[in-house]
Amino acid sequence: MLSGVHSYRGIENWKDFIDLEFVDTKPIYTTLKKTYRTTTEIMNIANSVISHLPAHEKEYIVLGEPIIHNKNSISISQKQNINEIISEIITKINQYTSEGYKSIAIIGKTQDECIMLYNKLKKLNNNINLIKSKDSEYNAGISIVPSYLAKGLEFDVVIISNANTNSYTNSSLDIKLLYVAITRAMNKLDIYYTGELTNLLL
Repeated sequence: MLSGVHSYRGIENWKDFIDLEFVDTKPIYTTLKKTYRTTTEIMNIANSVISHLPAHEKEYIVLGEPIIHNKNSISISQKQNINEIISEIITKINQYTSEGYKSIAIIGKTQDECIMLYNKLKKLNNNINLIKSKDSEYNAGISIVPSYLAKGLEFDVVIISNANTNSYTNSSLDIKLLYVAITRAMNKLDIYYTGELTNLLL
C-alpha cells in the first residue's frame, strides 16, 4: 500500500513510529495485504506501476493482493488527439451509466488538464462535476478529478484521460500519481493516450 503521494508527508517505515510512540509496550504490527476493493487485473497493473519506484522508496511498500477476479476490467487505447479521447469518454460514460455503474471518474494528471476536460465534456453532458480541491463536495455520479486529489476516493469506473510519456514520466511523483489514479477504480479502468504510452504501463 502507498502511504502518500509525497514521501515527506507520509510514514515510510511504521517500525520507526512504533519504536517512538510505544516505548513501554509491545504492540503487534500486522500488514494487511489482501484487497477486496478492486479487481485482480486492476491491482496487478497498479503493482506493476509502483514497482518502477527506486529501491529505497519501495522498500516499505506492500503490494496489494487482490481477491476479486473479473476479466476484461481494463482497456488501454491510443487516440490521435484529445478530441478523439473526449468522444470516446462520452461513449464510455453513456455505456457505463446504462449498465448501472453509479460513480465514474475521469482522472487527469493536472488541474489544467481537468479544467480543459470539464469545459469540453460539460457541453456534451450536463451531469459532470469538477473536483477542484479536497474541500470539493463529492456525491457519486460523474466527476473529473486531478490525480493528486484522487487519493482516498473510489469509483466504480475510472477513465484516465491521457497516460502518455509526457504526462507520466519515470519520476517518483509521476509513478505514485499514476498508481493512485489506477487504484481508484473498483470495477472498470479505461486508459487513453495520445502519442506514446508511458513506459510505466508497458
